[in-house]
Amino acid sequence: MPKYVTFFFAFILLNINGIYAQQPDSLSTNSEEFYQQISQILLNTTSKTYQKKSEVLLGRFYARWSIGRFNKDEKTEVRNLVEKMRTKNMRTYPYLYDYLYALTLISESQQLPKSVISWHAYALKLLNEKKSKPFSNFIEFTVDLLENNRFYRKNNLSWYQRNSKFSFFLDTNFLVIFQKGNLVGATKKDSSIIVETVGSYNYELQRWDGHSGKLRWSRFGEEKGNDVYVDVNTYSIDVNLPSYTIDSAILHYNRFFNHPVLGRVSDRIASSPPNNKTSFPRFDAYFDEFELYNIYPEVSFFGGAKLEGLTLYGIGSKNTKANVKLTKSDSLYAIVRAEKFRLEIDGFISANAEFVFFFDKDSLYHPSLRVKYTNDNRQFVMYSENNSSSLTPFFDSYHELDIYVSGIILENE
Repeated sequence: MPKYVTFFFAFILLNINGIYAQQPDSLSTNSEEFYQQISQILLNTTSKTYQKKSEVLLGRFYARWSIGRFNKDEKTEVRNLVEKMRTKNMRTYPYLYDYLYALTLISESQQLPKSVISWHAYALKLLNEKKSKPFSNFIEFTVDLLENNRFYRKNNLSWYQRNSKFSFFLDTNFLVIFQKGNLVGATKKDSSIIVETVGSYNYELQRWDGHSGKLRWSRFGEEKGNDVYVDVNTYSIDVNLPSYTIDSAILHYNRFFNHPVLGRVSDRIASSPPNNKTSFPRFDAYFDEFELYNIYPEVSFFGGAKLEGLTLYGIGSKNTKANVKLTKSDSLYAIVRAEKFRLEIDGFISANAEFVFFFDKDSLYHPSLRVKYTNDNRQFVMYSENNSSSLTPFFDSYHELDIYVSGIILENE
């Protein structure tokens, strides 16, 4: 065999063995000797870039390793894991370097021994798998969590638990247990935030299980976030998805409701920035027989309700349409019935609405109109959306007449 072929083959073997070339048979149980062995392994490279990075990392690591940051049991876990990596012939770069970097971040955090041992137990479990990718992904996850408070990232979607302490726990699954903080799901241009929530992240199931917290309508500004919000209790979120739904949420929206409202809340994290027409978060009330008196002066609403972004919809049930009732000096003089009303701060709009105007025992009636009420001038505009050739008339019971007009303007003075 030619000499250059033999040399090339030996060079390949040296690089494949990675952390094993010119190393002791086993790692020392003495802390100082172990550090020296790890240093020798990391610095045994021809790459000046790797050497420089390793020198910086080893300095950070030694500052914690040498002052008793890890107890005896924790150091045993560290040694066992590195020995497992040696057994699997894993390369120094990236595997050993990345592990030591993650371990340094753990040492600089406030993780208790039980948390550190749980983390190592799960990492060792992953090393027992045939492929190295699961272990590598777990190290990357740990670094991202410790550096950025981010526990999930895929494509444009990220999930964080901010302003919160956490610990690691291993039982059936590997969990990150978070204390009270702010859960944030975010893209580059949008976010959904549940504030003051506690929970855990299931690493294998990629699921957040939370308890308590508030989802505010802060997408539309801080003032709206204070005016409109829901309280949530127990909930779960599949972090693979940019949306979630939480049952048994409690809505607070004093502009229309004088008491908390029980229902279902959902939110979606968009890839585009929000605006005033954004339809999330959404809230669907369980109750469908609200009696909302004087939502505008002498105008009351009766029916169900759902909130989409900043827009509140008054809705009917399966068998009953929603109603808007107009009164004067506590006397009913008109009713508007529809499947849906858009209830805004300064008025409402409805399409395909049934209108009845009462006078004494008679009425003026139309089965299908578009209705718009403006609170500033207390004006109703009602008109047909059909063309003139197919107009449906108003029926006047007093005069027993069909009145063919395209619309009516009613002043509620």
